This record gives sequence, structure tokens and C-alpha cells, in this order.
Amino acid sequence: MKLLSFTSLFGLVFLCYVLHSTYTLYILFRAPQCTDTPCYRSQLTKGKFLQLSLYTSPLGNPPNGGKVTKLGTVNPFDPFVDLERTYTITLPKETRSNGTLYMFAVLTKGAKSLEWDAVRSQSTSVIKKLPLTHYMVPKTATINLLNDKSTLKKPHKSLNQKRVAHIRQNVFLHIITEEFSVSPRDVPAELARDIRITPDNLVMPIIRNDFSKEKLADLVEIDPKTLEATVTIHYAPSSVGKIKMLAQIERAMADLTKLGFSEKDIDELLIDFLSFKNDILFWKRKRHYAGLSLRSTLWRTFSHIIIFLYLMDEETSLLILIPTGIGTLIEMWKAKKILKLDVSFRVEFDSARAKQATR
Repeated sequence: MKLLSFTSLFGLVFLCYVLHSTYTLYILFRAPQCTDTPCYRSQLTKGKFLQLSLYTSPLGNPPNGGKVTKLGTVNPFDPFVDLERTYTITLPKETRSNGTLYMFAVLTKGAKSLEWDAVRSQSTSVIKKLPLTHYMVPKTATINLLNDKSTLKKPHKSLNQKRVAHIRQNVFLHIITEEFSVSPRDVPAELARDIRITPDNLVMPIIRNDFSKEKLADLVEIDPKTLEATVTIHYAPSSVGKIKMLAQIERAMADLTKLGFSEKDIDELLIDFLSFKNDILFWKRKRHYAGLSLRSTLWRTFSHIIIFLYLMDEETSLLILIPTGIGTLIEMWKAKKILKLDVSFRVEFDSARAKQATR
């Protein structure tokens, strides 16, 4: 019996890896289905409208409505339709004094009173708390630190900048509208903390914020003299798979923070990967390449390869090396498409069989 060559063995291992990755992605994006009893099904159905109310408070857990301000209510609210609303928020004194500010997105159905104390006490209300403030070194201080040469002489006093409260200008919300069903043994780990069951064995709507679209550039410093701020709410329906993927990314970002990556580094990584996604989609949908220069495309690919190899040789930080490597692979894929290269294992296999037949 002839043993497998190293190339065949490597190809077999790579094929197993691809199949395992494909299966993992399938499990991640597939809507869960009951495999046991009792079975709980998603409560949302098309054609039934809800109420979406938004509140703000300087406290993360306000004891009563005295510290809560109502922004507005969308009634009727269709969770299957995209929505965008802009609100003007009155900043409380606690927030202007370098304090916090939270937003509460409350989903109700047929509520007679939409006051905070009333909706909070209803067992059918779904409440999602979102931090509107974020603490970071002011951008002006960072710019001054980079431009002021005198700071080089006094590093201890200048580099220790105080982190102050900034407010988010954009908030991105998702509600799972995809139909799914779960039993106690089928609950995905990414959704376990958000699943609530009604007496009718229905899963109440799940609200999540999309942190991947939040950028540090959208944060505005809160000045003590600033009395108001503008916040835009972006809502879009979502699938179970996307919410699970966001939870996985959030966990990965938390691990990167523990490894020493700063918030700015993580923000740049997210921007890089979003640009990769848009670039791949653009080239994947392209059917003709009229107007594109073959020479410039090949030169760009060659340049990316040289830069990547140089960064590897210099043992550059993974924060730069990983996006550069992914960008290099994408450029090589573009060159393959524009040259219309077709890499096929079938030809090689058939030629090998032909050689054996002639022996």
C-alpha cells in the first residue's frame, strides 16, 4: 500500500480544517431549534406592533422616576423595519460634573402608561441599559501633547492626562426578529443572559446594541457648561447569527484589552476589518474589469507582499502585522481575479492518472 505524500497529507489536513470551520460558522449562524421539552418559541411575529420608549438617567439603576428623563416613544413600533430617530438630551448636573449617563430602551406591548415607574414594574417589559458616556483622554489634550515639543522635557506631568466623560452621538440597536425555538438544553451561551420566558412559553424580544459600529471619533467631550447633547438612534432588525457573532467579537475585544491593547487600537482594528469586508464585497460582485489597470493592480499586490515581508522581518507588532497580512491576501485574490486565473486540482489529478496509465 502506497503511503500518502506530504503534499497530500497537508491537503487532507487543510480540507478537514476548512470543513470544521464551515461547520462552526453554520452552527453559529443557524437559528436554534428545539431538541427537548419544554420548547420556547420567539414571541415576535410580523404584523404585530409594539411600543419602543427611550429614557435617560445619570444612574445605572435608578430607584424611581425622579432621576429618569423620558426622551420619546415610537408607537406603533414595527421591529421588522429599520428606524432612525434623533433626540436632544438635557444633560443633568451629575453628568456635566464628569459623571455618567445611561439610556434605557424599553419595549412594551399595549402599555397604558409609559412612565418609568409603570413600565419598569410590568413583567412584560423588555429593558436594555446602554451607557451613553465613555471616559477617555480629551482629543485636544492628545493633539497638544503631540504638537508641543516642550512636553518632551516634562514627561511625568504632561503624559498623565485626566480621563473625562464623553457622550456618544450614535447608538445602534438590534432586535432579533428571526424565528427560533429553544429548550433549556439548546440555549446558546451568547444569548443566555438575555432570554426571558413568558407564562405562555414564549421568548421575549431580545435587544442588543451593536458596539462594532461605535467609533471613538463619534464621541464628544462633555463640557461642564454644555447643557444639551444630540444623540441619533439607529435601529435595524437582526438575525440570531449576527447577534451571536457580535457577542463573540465583544468577548474577543475584551480579551485584547486584557492583553494590553488600547481602545484606540481596537477601534482601528474594527475599522480595518470593516474596510476589508467592503473591499471583498465590491470585488466579489464585479463582473467586468473595464477601466482597471492590470499593471497598477499587480504593482499594488507586489508592494503589499514586500511591505508584509519587511514587517515580518522587523518583528512588528501584531496590531500592524495582522491587518497588513490580511490586506496582502486580499490584494493577491484581486490579482487572481483580474488575471482570470483558475487554480484547479482536477487538472493535476487527471494528469497524474494519465502518467500512471502510460507506465
